[in-house]
Amino acid sequence: TFKFTRWFMVFSLNNISLYPNPTNGILNISANPVLGSPKNVTIYNNLGQIVKTVNANSNEFSVDTANFSSGVYFIKLDFNNNSKTLRFIKN
Repeated sequence: TFKFTRWFMVFSLNNISLYPNPTNGILNISANPVLGSPKNVTIYNNLGQIVKTVNANSNEFSVDTANFSSGVYFIKLDFNNNSKTLRFIKN
């Protein structure tokens, strides 16, 4: 069962959506409900500096990026023993 559980978590982590990407303001995040809500959400700029932390209380939530400078950012979602980092662009 460990192999199946591990495979299912990897599959679930690959089913996380960011939209719209690129964004002008509100970035929507949708994760597989099996994962639950992320324990920690951290947004980094392209230099690896933390620009925002978010408290997510659902597997679907939004982040306001209106005050971010234009450029490439990374959002790291931490779930229990797994994490996923995704890239997005702010126009």
